[in-house]
Amino acid sequence: MTQKKQHLLFSLLLLITSIVTTTVYYQQYPGVTLNADSATYLIVVAKMAAQHLSLLSLVDAVRLPGYPLFLFAGSNLLVATFVQIAMFVLVALLTYWIAFLAFETSWIALVCGLLVATNPTQLGFFKQIM
Repeated sequence: MTQKKQHLLFSLLLLITSIVTTTVYYQQYPGVTLNADSATYLIVVAKMAAQHLSLLSLVDAVRLPGYPLFLFAGSNLLVATFVQIAMFVLVALLTYWIAFLAFETSWIALVCGLLVATNPTQLGFFKQIM
């Protein structure tokens, strides 16, 4: 098997594995997950909405504006959660490619990618609004 076909096969295997993992996780834990940090982010989002994204609404003593802007743009926490899950799948694929660049061996890169793609604890952190 050529190197290019092996990359394609391993990338596809990793993509399918990460999608199956996230699907099973979402079936077990549906909906939006909030934690202790969620309230402060949602307060900043509400402030942004009330002030129509003025420069003053982007300044907050507790939170930087990046993640609240992400939540504000989606304006729906379920959509934001799904975008974060898509980022989880991309992180698994990116881990594969970085590991391949580091080790120059496809199967080691696949193992590194699978360690990320099948980690339910990490997936839980991607699912949370935090």
